[in-house]
Amino acid sequence: MRDLFGKMGPDLAPIREGWDGGSSSISDQRSDEEIVKEHLSDLAKWALDNNRDARNDAIRYWLFKFPAIVCAASTAALESFGYGSAVSIFGVIATICIAIDAAFPGGLLHNTHRQAANEISLLRDKVKIEWDSTVIQYRDVKVPERIAAVQAIL
Repeated sequence: MRDLFGKMGPDLAPIREGWDGGSSSISDQRSDEEIVKEHLSDLAKWALDNNRDARNDAIRYWLFKFPAIVCAASTAALESFGYGSAVSIFGVIATICIAIDAAFPGGLLHNTHRQAANEISLLRDKVKIEWDSTVIQYRDVKVPERIAAVQAIL
């Protein structure tokens, strides 16, 4: 499933009518444990993807700002030592970096990606706790209450 920005999110499998927690004789039907574990791994992958996007946003944010700051600061130091041509070069580099950063600002979603990763991790932990509680409470997979509990988790 693609989100607004074209990134892949977890594909949640729909619960079919007559779903009985995997005790069916149909060979393509998975057990409830397999389904929950797949959802947990999808959530973990989604959180890792958001962490990667947050890191890339932080790099993109400083990609043009850092050279612009260094070049702008270097121009003053180089001018005091009499390196006029180097001052011009560093000034042009700083100007180009600032212009590119102003025209194509990047890295503005760092905090959003970091927050999404944290919330997905919390959701994953909540699903894991609810799953463990369901397994402990209902040992028999055919108990209707267990099936209802698994459906509520998913």
